[in-house]
Amino acid sequence: MDEVQGNCRLCGQKRPLRKSHIWPAFAYKSFVADQSKGGHFLDLNSEILKPTNRQYKARWFCDDCEQAIGIGESSASLLCKQILEEGVGKDYPYDEGLLHFATSMSLRMAYWLYEGKPISEAYSPALKVWRACLRNKRKDVGPYSQHCFVLIGNEGSGVLSGQIIQKEGFVVSRVGPLIIFGLLTGRKDMSLSRIKVQDQSKIHAKGGSISRITTFLVGNRGRQNNIIMEWMRCLVNQRSETANRISAFKDQNDEYWKQLEGRNKRNA
Repeated sequence: MDEVQGNCRLCGQKRPLRKSHIWPAFAYKSFVADQSKGGHFLDLNSEILKPTNRQYKARWFCDDCEQAIGIGESSASLLCKQILEEGVGKDYPYDEGLLHFATSMSLRMAYWLYEGKPISEAYSPALKVWRACLRNKRKDVGPYSQHCFVLIGNEGSGVLSGQIIQKEGFVVSRVGPLIIFGLLTGRKDMSLSRIKVQDQSKIHAKGGSISRITTFLVGNRGRQNNIIMEWMRCLVNQRSETANRISAFKDQNDEYWKQLEGRNKRNA
């Protein structure tokens, strides 16, 4: 294949660009692909719903930065595997690799969702900080924090997705049993009560633990929540859209759906 030169989206240098995974390769293999059928899975991003083994890739990073982007993937892969084996009813410890992984996912989702379009200038400070963190130029991501929950819904673990909620200024990524939120506009003008809720899911540079999402409550009982309303609303909408897309696929491909459904039930 011919070498493609371009400006790397991490270091900014003009170099040969690698064809990089948008969602990491381990996520396809472990959570969505049916290895007995040549690695096929259901692509909900495609306009034509059918089984495929095409993984999303883009020429964004040079060789050095491709390696830097992937540093946290081994930690994330092991964490996801442990969650699927042991269930969602407890907290899970994580190491320093999870912040790197979550930051790389938020950056990749921002690039992917704005591919071919100008990225909002309001997000430039966050993307600059995230790039610096991934290049080990800084130890944390400051006000542009990353947050993570354990999440296995009715659709099972076999989901990879991404979305930017412009009004609220965050990007959300789904990788198997992990749901990741990245703050694109930081914490400026954020209320103290909102910060306290968000801090419960904040990923720390030196490690910590992640939890499943608690039942979302309103009124005085809302003090028990560990997720803000805007994030919860986003997840509910995503689940509804996913269910509708899967339902449409089921109507078109009933036999394949039964196999996919059986695999998801075993992982749930």
